[in-house]
Amino acid sequence: ASDYNTVQGNVISGNSGVGIRIQGDDNLVGGIDSAHANTIFGNGTHGIRVSDDAVYSGNSFLGNSIYGNSALGIDLKDAGDAGDFVTPNDASDGDSGSNDLLNHPVMVAYARNGADLDLVFELDAPAGDYRIEFFENASGLDPTGNGEGQRFLGAASVTSAGSGAQTFPVTLNGVSITDGTTIVATATEDRGLGDFGSTSEFGTATTAELAYAELWLSTRDAVTGGGQSGTSTWDAGDLVKIGDPSL
Repeated sequence: ASDYNTVQGNVISGNSGVGIRIQGDDNLVGGIDSAHANTIFGNGTHGIRVSDDAVYSGNSFLGNSIYGNSALGIDLKDAGDAGDFVTPNDASDGDSGSNDLLNHPVMVAYARNGADLDLVFELDAPAGDYRIEFFENASGLDPTGNGEGQRFLGAASVTSAGSGAQTFPVTLNGVSITDGTTIVATATEDRGLGDFGSTSEFGTATTAELAYAELWLSTRDAVTGGGQSGTSTWDAGDLVKIGDPSL
């Protein structure tokens, strides 16, 4: 095993197998500075794989361009997993394995709002803070339904209550996208002070661009938003339309 390594600013392409194979803990591929991003494409199987010969965790994959690989963009190998498949999310993320088999974000929809991009996604993760990174794939939806991440769009920080799936709205300011694109996200544990932990596989993608994004609040949430004539509060279970001029 090899721990605490950093891979930044490389083009990793043309391998007959995996682009990067992780066999260790707390390794960093990429980073939050754009200069640290790697381009990982055109490899024979996965872009990145965390092996299952031991329970490796804390490996962060941030800000990279990962696309055009023959299998998954990121593969968290589960013990006994004989195939190269997306690891399904589980309720409250109680399973264990490579990178803790951290549940991936599920994209719901997105909407262009002037120069900004509104996004809605779900996350079912243990209690804590997470960095959610968003990517677009102009070539369309990957056959797995989860996709890879060709172009990094931006990131947001969210806090999970650890009590089941939560729905989050996010706005990325000054972000433009390609018509008909697919948007996908990853989740990474945010340990604070610039330290990050395990990254998930690429999540369930969406091609659902709406005139506005519809958000059903979970039973735990309430939201206060500024409307044209003041401030309104929505209760749990209400429907909120991001970009609706009545808000």
